[in-house]
Amino acid sequence: MQQMHAQSRWRKGSHEMKIKFDIDCTPEEARQFLGLPNLALLQEKVMKEVGAKVHDQIQNLDAERLLKTMLSMTFAGWDAVQKTLLAVAAPHQGENTPKQKSPKQ
Repeated sequence: MQQMHAQSRWRKGSHEMKIKFDIDCTPEEARQFLGLPNLALLQEKVMKEVGAKVHDQIQNLDAERLLKTMLSMTFAGWDAVQKTLLAVAAPHQGENTPKQKSPKQ
């Protein structure tokens, strides 16, 4: 049994050799070496479009409308929390009140 265990360990690669390479190159050089496409122009175009859309949205920003929307959502959220707490507490109402002792006769 011991022999089989030793042989199976050898087959699994318990005596592996590790090799480490440190390559000092720029991202562009790494892309070229690995054959990856150069997406710099596409990225630049997309970023310009995103920047333009963000700029347009900032120009159309109505702070008063945004504040009203946020406040209504906040108050609606607190209303839901309050209703949930009341619903949970309702069945237990009066459990912690001290019971009156009846006078002994």
